[in-house]
Amino acid sequence: MRDELVHGLSRDFGVHPYAKWRGAFWRLLSLVDLGVEAGHVAALEAAEQTLAWVASPRRLTAIWKRRIDGRVRRCASQDGRALQACLHVGLRGDRRLDALAESLVDTQWPDGGWNCDVRPEVTHSSFTRPGGRSSDSLLTAPTRPSLAALSSSCSTESSIPIARASRLTRC
Repeated sequence: MRDELVHGLSRDFGVHPYAKWRGAFWRLLSLVDLGVEAGHVAALEAAEQTLAWVASPRRLTAIWKRRIDGRVRRCASQDGRALQACLHVGLRGDRRLDALAESLVDTQWPDGGWNCDVRPEVTHSSFTRPGGRSSDSLLTAPTRPSLAALSSSCSTESSIPIARASRLTRC
């Protein structure tokens, strides 16, 4: 069954990378979730298409135009999942990953998260504790080392200085 799914997801449907379920973004995430190895040809092709969209300078610049009351509104889950999946399939060292990670760090909200809600009354990130209260920290202690390692190893010459990347792990 797994092999059939991997085979079906390895096909390029020629649609926008974020087109639901058939786009490269969704196929890449599914292939990674199914455990394809780094270097899997179809996953690498989907990763290239995904990065061409998600890390394009035009898109990353446009994200900054969605600033409301001093906070950038963005769907960081798209960017974070793309970053993770591209690293999994073997694109470590691609400078577009550095640009994407830096953009995430630069648009992080004071409470440690991100939010794409454009309503001005929204004052906390999308990640909340039970009861609807804003989280004190998006990142829990077990997550901190992996994010620090990720942000400092996207490429051999990372464009994200450790001091800036440490903002990923702040409380």
